[in-house]
Amino acid sequence: MRADSLGVDGRGYLLLDTRLTTSDAAGHYQLTGLPRGHGQLYAYGKSYLLLDVLKLRSIPSENLTLHMTAAGAIKGRVLSKFGKPATHGNVNIEPPGEKIGKWGASGDTKADGSFAFDNVPLGQYIVTAMATNPGPALRGKDPNAKTITVKPGETTRVDVTGR
Repeated sequence: MRADSLGVDGRGYLLLDTRLTTSDAAGHYQLTGLPRGHGQLYAYGKSYLLLDVLKLRSIPSENLTLHMTAAGAIKGRVLSKFGKPATHGNVNIEPPGEKIGKWGASGDTKADGSFAFDNVPLGQYIVTAMATNPGPALRGKDPNAKTITVKPGETTRVDVTGR
């Protein structure tokens, strides 16, 4: 767990030294040495995602509860149209339909064409890719797109052919 964006209005300054702490087995934590005001608190855990990540919290506070939800992971490879790993590819992951306010991600592939995203919110996602970065513009629906479902604590694996 860490604190950021501290100040009178929570949009102030970053601390010179990052304040970090670890919760105990019951989930209790103590984060000390923070200036009075407001700030954002971030909690991390394998296969868990913090809810209300942008919420400003009063500092100091006692008995503050941070709510987390189960998450999963996505790992896979981007392949060229010849089935070879896309060494300079790019992957895009987004939910179907309305996207504003929803989780999405994109990134470049590693040299072996692989990519990985951890702590992904549960649900359906559409995975598209480019075998070269930047790739050709695409008008309309990507025929190589794959629809996947992320489940709690699981890693969803997907290989997608880049355009």
